[in-house]
Amino acid sequence: MKVHPSIWALWLLTSGCMPLIFPINYRSIRGTVGYQMTAPFTPPCSSPEIAAPALVQQGYLPPGVELQPDGKIGGTPLAAGRWHAMVRLPRYQCQGRIYPDQDAAVHFDILELSTAPNP
Repeated sequence: MKVHPSIWALWLLTSGCMPLIFPINYRSIRGTVGYQMTAPFTPPCSSPEIAAPALVQQGYLPPGVELQPDGKIGGTPLAAGRWHAMVRLPRYQCQGRIYPDQDAAVHFDILELSTAPNP
C-alpha cells in the first residue's frame, strides 16, 4: 500500500514524531578524474569575515577534492564515482551582521575520462 507523502508527514506530526528536516540547499557537482574542478560558494557580501569555517558534517568528498574554510570546494578528483556529503557552510559576519549557519546537501558525480577510441 502506497501512502501519499503529505499523509505520511501528517501522521508523523500527530503521532509525536518529528519529520526529517531537509537542508535548504542542494547542489550537484560534476567533475572528471584528473581534471581540476572548483565549485565556489558565494558569500552574502563582498568582503565577509569568517566567524566559523565550513566543514563536512556527514558523508565524504571525492578523493582529491577539499572543502576550504570559506566554503569553496575544489581539487582534482582521483577516482570516479558518486559521493554525498552534508556540508555546513561558513558562518559569515558582514558589516556587523552575523549570518547563521546553513547546511547544504552536496552530491558529486565524478566521471572517468574514457581513453578508448570511438568506433
